[in-house]
Amino acid sequence: MTIFKLIPFWVFILLFQLGGNIHYTFLPVLGQRLTDTWIVGIVISALSFTQLMMDIPAGFLLDRFGYRKMIRIGTVIFILSCLILAFVPGFLGFVLASISASFGWLFSMPGINAYILSSAPTKSAEKFIVSRDIVSAIGIGLGSIAITYTVGLTSTTVGLIAAAVLSMALVFIWISPKETASVHQEIKVKHHHFYIRRHIFKKLFSALNKLNPASWMLISQALCSSIFYSIVWFVVPIMIMDPTKEIFGISLGVFDLAIISLGLLLGKLCQKIKERRAIVLGLSIFALSALIIGNQNQWFFLLFAFLATSGDELSSVSLWSWLAKLDKDHGTDGEVASVVSFFNDLGWSIGPVTAGILYGIFGGELTITFAAIPILITFLISVILIIKYNHTLNFDSSNVSAPRRIRSKR
Repeated sequence: MTIFKLIPFWVFILLFQLGGNIHYTFLPVLGQRLTDTWIVGIVISALSFTQLMMDIPAGFLLDRFGYRKMIRIGTVIFILSCLILAFVPGFLGFVLASISASFGWLFSMPGINAYILSSAPTKSAEKFIVSRDIVSAIGIGLGSIAITYTVGLTSTTVGLIAAAVLSMALVFIWISPKETASVHQEIKVKHHHFYIRRHIFKKLFSALNKLNPASWMLISQALCSSIFYSIVWFVVPIMIMDPTKEIFGISLGVFDLAIISLGLLLGKLCQKIKERRAIVLGLSIFALSALIIGNQNQWFFLLFAFLATSGDELSSVSLWSWLAKLDKDHGTDGEVASVVSFFNDLGWSIGPVTAGILYGIFGGELTITFAAIPILITFLISVILIIKYNHTLNFDSSNVSAPRRIRSKR
């Protein structure tokens, strides 16, 4: 199957990310209107925690009933969540819309990745992954920019807008081509890190230890970066709503703009320098920019947000490249990637609770600064591990397709 035959599917991803992020970025704004920020943080955290607990069962359902079908069901559930946001008033509507959305997100990225793997020819899988990343980043970026216009709207209006966008997404997933391979068999594309397995945790720790130190460094970065991004996604919409804060509505969108504009360049940079140097360089840029960003406003916020994500992407691509080099037989890619996804979801569960508590005590600026501390710790741990293992790898990573870092709610 060619990339062009999947045009309806690419449009679905863009619309799904757009509608989903309109919904998600509005939740902290709505919650603050109704109750204390620490309670808002708990409720939004419950969204990710519910999804975290359902990740493995979702994989079995995708494998059992088919990728398109389960993505459709998830999209329908998400539309219902938007209608709850629109028509159930008060705190009850906020809670129900938050928790129900977790089941809408549940099948999105796992289903999308599995669908692409079943449709992409082995020799051109990377092109399909790049297409996924670009349209996803565009949808997330547009959803982030939309917060400028939605902060002043009612929950009814925002819910209906998100429901309308997701309804259009449902149309496009409905007309997308069928899977070209059986969903009842394991499908694996060389160097790709997402595929459905029935025994996710079998020999998992031995697989991770075999890929030391890249595997544990990647897990550490996945957890800490997702905590950082989830706190930013909680705090920034509230700051945009506050007229005393000097921050642009596009401030969330700039994180994905960095990937769209620099993704290919960073990939080529990873080919030119040794992986350990790229990791240290990327994490240092990420950590320093994240520490600075909270005390900046307007244009400087955009600048350091752009730098933070660029550093994150550089270190992430380098880590996945290193992992691929260490993984001689590529027989445990799925298990390792499932653990990375688990810790991503865990970070998105921890972040909103932390943000809700810290925002009420210190305000938005210091909360973002505190969110950068785990990144700094990850940087220090990575330096120690690199020195300990003394790896001096320098190989061609052009064939490695790195999963996109989750910088917004999927």
